[in-house]
Amino acid sequence: MKKVNVLITFALLAMLAAAFIGGGHSYAQSATPSLDASDQSYGSSLTVTKVVAAQDGWVVVHNTGADGNFGGTVLGKVLVKAGSTSNLSIPLDQTMVKAGDKVWPMLHIDAGVIGTYEFPGPDAPVVVNGNIVMKQITLTAAMTATPSIDVSDQAYGSSLTVAKVVAAQDGWVVVHNTGTDGNFGGTVLGKMLVKAGETANLKINLDQTMVKAGDKVWPMLHIDAGVIGTYEFPGP
Repeated sequence: MKKVNVLITFALLAMLAAAFIGGGHSYAQSATPSLDASDQSYGSSLTVTKVVAAQDGWVVVHNTGADGNFGGTVLGKVLVKAGSTSNLSIPLDQTMVKAGDKVWPMLHIDAGVIGTYEFPGPDAPVVVNGNIVMKQITLTAAMTATPSIDVSDQAYGSSLTVAKVVAAQDGWVVVHNTGTDGNFGGTVLGKMLVKAGETANLKINLDQTMVKAGDKVWPMLHIDAGVIGTYEFPGP
């Protein structure tokens, strides 16, 4: 999918600082703060591929304002630790987003009351070389293809690879054991979050204490409901 890169000019940044931001938090260091996200299918959450933070902070999904730049409405947010985080899932407020929306994942610091999002306020956006660390992305229409999973017998190892999975909504691919009746059992040998749409060569780490060569296992597609990003089965 096409990736949209947005650079805010120094003059525009100054204007935004006066009208909305109230000051950014700038860094000059070896581990430069950054955020990478791409257009993705509309769903209950948004995935930031990678974020690098110089200190504990927030990744906040802003709406698009009337001027076409990021707006003041928060569509979702999640705390992030200092360092590099991959495949960060951010739950979205389903009452405020729809397919086709352009949204802005943005990196903020966590200052003031730690663990409480305060912006406008001390939790300012992170600015690097005069640019806010953010991306504009588009929430594309969800796929209508029939959910499916394709996986073959494979050599025993630390992980299992699903050749292809098609999901109608964000969910999980869960590797179950074989129960005493020969069907899938209740023991989870490994699991991995999967986004709505098509994913190829999905690698799922297996619990080495519970599997061995010769075992028959059951990769299975589940939805992600209830607490988003938490596997709850039996449950939602």
